[in-house]
Amino acid sequence: MQKRASESVINYIKNEINSKNLKAGNKLPSERDLSKKLKISRASIREGLRELEQIGLTTTIKGRGSYIQNEDENILMNKITQNITKQEQDFIYDMLDYRRAIEVEAARLAAKRATTSHLLKMREALELMASHDIHNSQGDKADLLFHTTMIEASQNKIFIELIDVLSEYMRDTIKQTRKYRLINKIASHQTLQEHKAIYLAIAKGDSKLAAELVEQHIAQIKAEIIEFELTQIK
Repeated sequence: MQKRASESVINYIKNEINSKNLKAGNKLPSERDLSKKLKISRASIREGLRELEQIGLTTTIKGRGSYIQNEDENILMNKITQNITKQEQDFIYDMLDYRRAIEVEAARLAAKRATTSHLLKMREALELMASHDIHNSQGDKADLLFHTTMIEASQNKIFIELIDVLSEYMRDTIKQTRKYRLINKIASHQTLQEHKAIYLAIAKGDSKLAAELVEQHIAQIKAEIIEFELTQIK
């Protein structure tokens, strides 16, 4: 998953703690040194340092700099891990909102405009999804192929350009959401059936049904992620 520049600061500090280069009570490198080492702007460094302080990993002493909190190493690492997990979850939800906004209308248009070539590519994606192990990277690629082809089939130039610009985010989001969804065989079968139903609606030219099925598909993904998160509450 692509990261904001400020996240590089968090990951760097995490690695430094892991490697014992930074310990509780130690002073962090200066903004200038971090900017030079990580090759990102000092504004991004400051943003990352603020996030570290907000999650309770560091404390800032005016005129002296930032220091690692004087806590047990395991507590420090847990604070970092929880923060990164939350950022990834927020990113997934944002991308699902984006996909819903674009893909619902793309499906509606695809049912009217899809060519034989588009339908063949979507059919190929379905066959790949069915033939590969649920956690296989080829399954992720097949899922991505299905959705990008559907958007291409809309023949809306803006939609196609948007998905081209955001292809990295799209790929990462599909990989992450499949990890949540495909924990069991029932969910694996369900997601394949959802894609088949979308394909059939588009192939039959039923624009209303195609749009409804895509909206339900994305809503189901979001619901299953929320349910999974609830199971992690102890």
